[in-house]
Amino acid sequence: VAFAKDRIEINAEFVEIARRGREPEKRFRFSSPCVRGACQQWTGERCGVIDGVVDQAARVGYEPQGALPECSIRPQCRWFGQSGADACRVCDQVVTDTLIEVEPEAEAVAV
Repeated sequence: VAFAKDRIEINAEFVEIARRGREPEKRFRFSSPCVRGACQQWTGERCGVIDGVVDQAARVGYEPQGALPECSIRPQCRWFGQSGADACRVCDQVVTDTLIEVEPEAEAVAV
């Protein structure tokens, strides 16, 4: 994951360009405002996604060091508000599209 220095607003032009080539979800991670209880990841008090990622990182010994990455959404970020710097340090480990693209096999041709 590479962090965008400036916030990018999604508009029709961005969508048109992003749809060229691979699916946008395979190249970008989009954010949107937290909808709390309207989201299946909401635990009743917190976002379960970042809690799970922070917990998993601790279990496998992932301990990123150094300054936090530049982030244009940090002031409004649910994950940062909930887990602070711990969320920022594992944010780049969150992957939303885990399906592996497989090239279709060439059709067998009878000779």
